[in-house]
Amino acid sequence: MSPAWPLAGLLMASASAHAAPRGADPALSRADIVCTARKTDRRFGYRYRYDVTLAVRAGRVRRFNLSQRAKAEDGDEQGCAIGLGDLKQEPGNGAIVLRADGDGEGKPRCTIRITAEGRQLRIRIGDAAEEGNDCRGGDNVMYCSPRSFWADVIIDRKTSACRPVE
Repeated sequence: MSPAWPLAGLLMASASAHAAPRGADPALSRADIVCTARKTDRRFGYRYRYDVTLAVRAGRVRRFNLSQRAKAEDGDEQGCAIGLGDLKQEPGNGAIVLRADGDGEGKPRCTIRITAEGRQLRIRIGDAAEEGNDCRGGDNVMYCSPRSFWADVIIDRKTSACRPVE
């Protein structure tokens, strides 16, 4: 065996060791998603639009923007929006976890969890187990207008198509 073989194996092991944080699903190590989903509620006269931008490299979120808008036939528009500049990535035990910066005890919180479920990614907004963790606002910022709420988003990893889950 030539001396190059052990070195080549070491380089491959080193590259794969950095592919995702320890315990993370390998499907979360790399993503490039830009998608828009639309929905019309004819019964109540609303049009909805959901936009997602997500870029992940080696398990770290490099770009993230999420917005959801509802527009009524009378022109009233409500929405929610949050971006990576509002969030900090934390260890996630098999998921990517983003949390709003500066959240204090007893104040509104925002936790976003991105998980791999088969061939899909799921972006979960808020944490129902924690009071006030609905991503509507943080210490000094509002992510949603007064009558707007978030929906989770499912993304097909192969096609990058997304759809809301309410």
